[in-house]
Amino acid sequence: MSKSILEFGAAGDGVTDCTGALMQAACCQDTVFFPEGIYIITRQINTGRTLRWIGEGAGSIIRLLPKYFENPERYKNRTVYNTTMLRMENGAHFELRSLTLDANKDAFAAALLPEKDTDSPDGELTRRNDHIVCIEVFGAERLIIDGCTVKNAIIEGAYIERTADICITRSDFSGNGFPLDDASGLHILGGYPEAPSIRVSDCRFHGNGFNGLLLNNVYGAAVQNISCCKNGYDGVALWNGSGRCMLSNVFCEGNRAGICFRGDDHGWEADSPRPGEAERCRSTENTVHGLITLQNRSGIMWGCAQHIFLYGWVCRDSYAHELFFRQPGGDVTCSIYGAHLTPQEGMILDRSDAPEAFHAEMR
Repeated sequence: MSKSILEFGAAGDGVTDCTGALMQAACCQDTVFFPEGIYIITRQINTGRTLRWIGEGAGSIIRLLPKYFENPERYKNRTVYNTTMLRMENGAHFELRSLTLDANKDAFAAALLPEKDTDSPDGELTRRNDHIVCIEVFGAERLIIDGCTVKNAIIEGAYIERTADICITRSDFSGNGFPLDDASGLHILGGYPEAPSIRVSDCRFHGNGFNGLLLNNVYGAAVQNISCCKNGYDGVALWNGSGRCMLSNVFCEGNRAGICFRGDDHGWEADSPRPGEAERCRSTENTVHGLITLQNRSGIMWGCAQHIFLYGWVCRDSYAHELFFRQPGGDVTCSIYGAHLTPQEGMILDRSDAPEAFHAEMR
């Protein structure tokens, strides 16, 4: 049985603080309906139980407008703040449908974030360390995000960890983070004892400060029908042993790289793998069916990776391949079946410091 969020006292007028109503709903009711409206929250909403929140589409908006910031921590000799709009830990079922979560970074970022990081050894112009996130999920049994918009977080749009049944469809992760930050639209962290069920389909990842979609130590994910445009770093990134993932119908434009295959630069010593998982230290045996990379610096970047299979690749107005880290103890092989690479046909290696480390088989 569902209830309207209005029954908990929310106004949805874009002015009234609805934090108390959403907190009560998260604690007391499994299924909550959000009519069209703007529901202002001023602090973090936590839940550890079954939660289903369902809206009416783009007009059902939960927006962060904090009065103050919780969870201050010290980082690089200054105070940073950690606030998540909606956070689930060790819950059974977490489901969001037809909702917009807007972290509203432009309304308060200037009050938190310095223009320069005075401790930065390389003099980077901007380092934004405050951790304001739309969604964080830790250890849920099942996660469903369908038809949602997740936008304007200072760091990640959505961060998911220890959740082995994930289905994310028809959703938009855009405008999260700032340039030069580790701030992806959607970040899924793995390290599972068993192969998870991870499905991401029919989604947009546009204008995020770092990666559009980051699969980090994930095994066997299925990703299809996605577009990744104008993200600060990579459209899709597979890091730290993400292996045997299947990507199909991927469009990447205006990123540093369309797809980045990256293993763990330092091996597994830093990550303390579970017994029997050492073979996942390199991103291996990932397959892409249907890839279009336009106007990225590189169509594909790779490092510390093993076999990559590409079926149907169009690469235009960018370097086709770039090496950013030489794989220790072995070379990478990329089997390419059907490719149209312009402006120069067959331009596989043009930005690699060690071209002998990469063997491309054009078929």
